[in-house]
This record gives sequence, C-alpha cells and structure tokens, in this order.
Amino acid sequence: MQNSAGPVNRIGLQLKLATSPCIQGQQADVHGDNLLSERIVRAAEEQRVKHRLAGFACAAVLSVTVGAVGQSTLDARLRGQLDNAPVALEVACGALDREPCGKILAELSVRTSPKGVVLKQADPMPAQEAVSAVCEARIAAAIVPRDALARADCAERYAIVGPPLFPWYALLVVRADTSLRQWDDLFRVEPVTRPLTIATTTTSQAVLERLPPARREPVSVTNQAPDPALRQLTTGAIDAYLAVETLGGDLIGRVRGNPRHAFLELRPSQAFFRAGDGKGHCLYRTAALDFGTGPPLTTVSVDAVMILGGTFRAVHAKGGPEAATALTAAIEPARAAILSVTKSPPGWRPAASSCQ
Repeated sequence: MQNSAGPVNRIGLQLKLATSPCIQGQQADVHGDNLLSERIVRAAEEQRVKHRLAGFACAAVLSVTVGAVGQSTLDARLRGQLDNAPVALEVACGALDREPCGKILAELSVRTSPKGVVLKQADPMPAQEAVSAVCEARIAAAIVPRDALARADCAERYAIVGPPLFPWYALLVVRADTSLRQWDDLFRVEPVTRPLTIATTTTSQAVLERLPPARREPVSVTNQAPDPALRQLTTGAIDAYLAVETLGGDLIGRVRGNPRHAFLELRPSQAFFRAGDGKGHCLYRTAALDFGTGPPLTTVSVDAVMILGGTFRAVHAKGGPEAATALTAAIEPARAAILSVTKSPPGWRPAASSCQ
C-alpha cells in the first residue's frame, strides 16, 4: 500500500524548488514563437538573464558557505591537535658526553612521552653553563652535579625534580713514579721548589674548592681537557689532574692502561662532607671504587640531579600532568637503566640528607 504522504511531500518539494530563485533560472526557458510580439520576446529574454544571474549568485553563496563550514571544522580539528600536542623540553647534560646523555634522556622520555612530555637533547655544555641556561630559560632542564648548584646564584629560578639519577666520581691522577698515595701527600713534597700545579675540568673545580690543603702552599689551577692534562702530567708540567667523571667515562681506562699514570685516593676531612646545596641535601659522600685489581680506590662522589626551570614547571599537554610531575615520576622507574648507561654500581645510594 502506497504511503499517501509520499506524493504530497514530493509535490511540496517540487513547489519549493520551482519557486526558489536558484532553480527558476533552469526552468524559465521561455520560447518565443511567431505569435509573440517583439516586446514579449524581449521581456522573456530579460527574465531569463535575471534568473541565470540569480542562479550564479546562489551558487557563489553556497560555495562560500560550504567553504566556511569546512574551514571552521578544519580549524577546530587543528586546535584539538595543538591542545593534545606533547610538550617538548630541551635538556642539557652538564659534564656528560653526548652519547650517554642521549641514552639517559631516551630512558626518561619513554616514560614521559605517554604523559605528553617529550625530552630533546640540547647541545653539550659545562655543568655551570647548563645551570645558567636553565635559569635564563634558554633550555628547559639540565642534568648536573649537585655541587654545581651550590655555585649558582639563581636557586629561585629552578627546582630539583625527582631523586638523584647516578653518581659522578672525583678522580685524582698523578705520575706513577711518585711516592704519593693520597691528596694530602701532594702538600708534603719536599723541597718546595715551585707552586703546586693542579689541572682541573670545569666540573671538578667545585670539588677542588672544598678540598682543604694539608699545608698553606700556593696552588696554581689550570682548566684543562683530559688529553693535554695527561700529556702535561707525563712531562712534569703539572703535578696532578683532578676530574669528575662517571664510571662509564674513558678516563679510568686511559689511566689504568698507562703505566706512567696512577690514581690518588681522596680522603677529605669530615668538614668536607658538611657542605650542602642549601636545599637540605649533602653534596658529597665517600665512595670506594673497585677496579678488579688491587685494593679499592677511596674517593668522593657527587650526585647527578635534574633541574627544571621555573618557566617550564607547570607546562603540560591537554589532559596530562605538569612537566615537573611527569619527570619526577619517570626517574625512579628508569634508575636501573640509567645506572647501567653510566656503568654505576647497581647498589649505588645517593648522598645523605643530613650533612652534620
């Protein structure tokens, strides 16, 4: 049985289309014949032109309307993509080579990316420069030795996020043909013919500043890269070389593989370990490095910490946690992998929180 509403609806639609100015131009094809006067023919032609112009105008309006709707939808879609886009944080590793730095950031980024925070490696720079770059908002974050923070004067512009990541170790190198065994022995050499000369890196300067000499003797300090420092040590141009490295650095292998060089022990007084970072954490702790042959080497370690600039603490992707929260949550689960990258002892513990 046919639905009576069908024909009625179709007729109504036809009437609407017929009366629409956008359609009338297609139907009003008035043909003159011999019975029409010239006036009627001219009027019909004018009417046809009017309807065609109206049709063109309607088409233009429809095109603009559809285009506007499409653009609006596209804009909304792009806005949604931007709102959900991850936050990219540029991170520098002060005093760490590019390769291990990249591996550490990859371990952290695997855990922060699902939360909308992606870590990008910045150009290598010394630890103190990395702290300054964070304070000046040139980079978002940095991984630096904790004692580098004690030398900075912008503590209000950054925050330490999460627990320490891994240890750096102070390594004191001398010529192997001396009778020196530890730090204090450097100041007991007789006769004193010239000032004691110690080469350091930009990172180890903070350690040297806190190592009290056993006697008051002028100390000449030069900032040297490992290669020239070891060469000058061999020739006797300097007396010692103090560096701060991870166990994954190449200095240990180079010294232990060279019969002309040897490590000295660092056994500072208790006053050395009372130094703190001003935020309730000690800077150093005693460490014993076992190289597999001979007795362990006693030295000091300093924790690697991540700092995040104040400008970036609260940034986040839509629906995700703040950057500081995402980083803090990522460090502990990544700790074992990070210790492996830096070849640190699996049972490593950070410095104490009480320095008294």
